[in-house]
Amino acid sequence: MLQPVDHGQAVKLIANRAFGRPDEDARPGDIIGYLLKSLTHLVRQALDENFRRQGLRVSFAHIPVLYIAKHEPGTSGAQLARRLSITAQSMNAILKRLERQGYIERKPHPHNRRAECWYVTKPGFAQLDLARDAGRLVWDRMLSFLSDAQTAQLGDLLQRCVRGLDEDRGAAAPSELAAAPARRARVRRPARARRSQAQTSTGR
Repeated sequence: MLQPVDHGQAVKLIANRAFGRPDEDARPGDIIGYLLKSLTHLVRQALDENFRRQGLRVSFAHIPVLYIAKHEPGTSGAQLARRLSITAQSMNAILKRLERQGYIERKPHPHNRRAECWYVTKPGFAQLDLARDAGRLVWDRMLSFLSDAQTAQLGDLLQRCVRGLDEDRGAAAPSELAAAPARRARVRRPARARRSQAQTSTGR
C-alpha cells in the first residue's frame, strides 16, 4: 500500500539538496543565508501553487513586471530588466507572454524610436488584484507561528539587512569610480610606451 506523500517534507528535502544544509559548526551568517534561500524557494513555490489554485494565468515571475508597470506606467523593457536583475532576453519572453494574454500593452517611446513603453491593461489590473489576495494567504501561512510583535520585529530586522547591503553597495561605488581612471591609465601607458619605442628605433 502506497504511503501518502507529505508535500511539505518533500519540499524541504528538495530545498536541502538544492541549497546544501550548512555544517553544524557553520557561522550564524551561513545558517541565515541558507534559511533565506530555502524560504525564497518555498515562498515562490507556494505562490505559484496558490495562483494556479485560484485560477490565475500568471506566475510568480510575472507579478513584479505587472506591479512595476502599474506604478510606473511607460517603463521600457530595458528598465524592467535592470530593475528586476534579469537578462533582456528573459524580460522579453515575459513581456511577450503578458502581451499575448492581454495583460499589458506596448506604446512607442516618446524620445527613443527603438524603445517601447509598457502599460498594464484592465485585465492586467484584475490579475494583480487576484494575485494580491492569493499572496495574502501565503503570507498568512508563513507568519502563522509568529505573534504580531514578532512579525513586526521580523520586518524591522529584514529592513536592516536590506539597508546594510544598500549602504555597503553605496560605499563601494565611489571607490570603484575613483579607481576607474587609474585602470584606464594603466591600460594606456603600455600603448604610449610602445609607440615611443617604435619612434626611437626608426630614428624619428
